[in-house]
Amino acid sequence: METSLFTFLIHLSFTRMLERYTIPSYNIVVKSKANFHERQNLILSKLFTSGNKTVCVQGQTHSSLAGSACAKVLVYSLDMQDVLGPFDLTPGQLLRVKTDDRAWGVYLEVSDQVNADVWIDEEL
Repeated sequence: METSLFTFLIHLSFTRMLERYTIPSYNIVVKSKANFHERQNLILSKLFTSGNKTVCVQGQTHSSLAGSACAKVLVYSLDMQDVLGPFDLTPGQLLRVKTDDRAWGVYLEVSDQVNADVWIDEEL
């Protein structure tokens, strides 16, 4: 995990060179690496939700074998205090990661092209 975290931090330092998308994003073609950042409306989030969130990631690919990982996923707080993962994502799997009320990001690294969906479910 320490090596993965170190690698992630090095990659994150070059996020300007990565493909970057907002959360939510749907049917995004990822060919190598991508970074997703949540846009958070703090006022509405605090008024209408409990503050608990679930980061959701799903990917589809035509080239990976059934049951084999098509992507590595890291979920991280935008304040860089927490990194969750890495998680293996298999084609069609819905990865759900419980988080708190902070703004979150998702780093996705794929070996083959993946069509990715990334969104956040908030508890009311």
